[in-house]
Amino acid sequence: MSDLSLRPTPWSSRIGYVASVVIMAGMIGSKFLTTIGMLLLLVAAIIALVQDKLWSRLWQNKTHLATASLFFLILISALLSENTTENMNRIRIALPLLVLPFSFAAIPDWTNKQYQQLLAIFCYSMTVACLAVLGNYLLHFEEMQAILKASGAIPTPNGEHIRFSLMTNIAIFGGIWLYSSRSYRQSYWYIEKWLLLVSIFLLILSVHILSVRTGLLGFYAGVGISIMQLMLRQRRYKLGIVVLITAMAIPYFAVRYVPSIRTKYELTRFNIKLFELGEIGEYSDTRRLLSYQMAWQVAQKSPWWGVGIGDLLDEQEKMYKASYPEQKVMYPHNQFLTIYVAAGVVGFLIFLFAIFYPFWDKRQYQQYFLLIFLSIMLLSFLTENTLLSSVGVAIYTFFLGLTANYLQGEHSSKRAIE
Repeated sequence: MSDLSLRPTPWSSRIGYVASVVIMAGMIGSKFLTTIGMLLLLVAAIIALVQDKLWSRLWQNKTHLATASLFFLILISALLSENTTENMNRIRIALPLLVLPFSFAAIPDWTNKQYQQLLAIFCYSMTVACLAVLGNYLLHFEEMQAILKASGAIPTPNGEHIRFSLMTNIAIFGGIWLYSSRSYRQSYWYIEKWLLLVSIFLLILSVHILSVRTGLLGFYAGVGISIMQLMLRQRRYKLGIVVLITAMAIPYFAVRYVPSIRTKYELTRFNIKLFELGEIGEYSDTRRLLSYQMAWQVAQKSPWWGVGIGDLLDEQEKMYKASYPEQKVMYPHNQFLTIYVAAGVVGFLIFLFAIFYPFWDKRQYQQYFLLIFLSIMLLSFLTENTLLSSVGVAIYTFFLGLTANYLQGEHSSKRAIE
């Protein structure tokens, strides 16, 4: 439908499209490319504004404004902190929360064709990257299993296995949306139909081989949401129940028959028992649980306004030295808890509004991919500081901005027809 909307200006469209491809490639394997892509997207935005003088577009899409508010939340929290070095680091990492929403707001809306092409490029690129990960895992099977038993992770192209698993899930459900949205009447689309199916299968296999709990949680949450949509929208209750039972059985068989998942499952149970006994050791799970405990104590110092994002790690260090001096000082591995400790109740409420508003803006929750994407990201916030990582910030801001830009065009087209 958005193909009928106002066409983008040639240069802003071409540069924005290329920039998006570069950003996606960078998220998979190169932070430098991600930075270059963001700068190109900013150039596209400036060209669009200068040529078309559509400055009012910057305020039209409220989802972009909500995303940008996260940057100002972090900025204000940093300005209230004393650790200048850490302040600058947090602001630097958070910059895409301002740059990308501005850029996507300025450039013309993506057409349906452009949006589908970009998602397809990402899906196939992630498939190639996952094939490399699977190949490395099979070639060094014993070594990889030993790494997992030591609470390590299977190596990934971008060096961040948790963020890589998030991107794998995004590619899976992006591929499912493409499969259900595209027309396969022509021979070219018929071939791509099978390419998508193969890609989706390989990506699902990769999520389970990687055995990243955040990724597995996101995948099964996405499956659950997909089944609920199938049952409610198409009223196919019997099929939905059968698929749901099957989906619930998969984790059981995965734990029994997939070596990497079985190893991770046993390690998790062992770590929880250790923590209950008051032992931390050198395991990621016990350290993660300890970080929550330390952060909650820090939060009591300034519950309403927080201790400041720049001073959070320093305050954590004080707590660690008092109770666990031998342990490595860590941020709390929970985005919600981190924001609460850093920005207090006031900042936490602003954060909640900013991340949940995109669901309700123009009823965007009705779009399958955006619903799944936001759900996966919010689940990652429960166990990770996704927005304290440059790759995590890029993933969240890029795909949210990309989809919100496309849906703005769809919304405008519907209003024009009405």
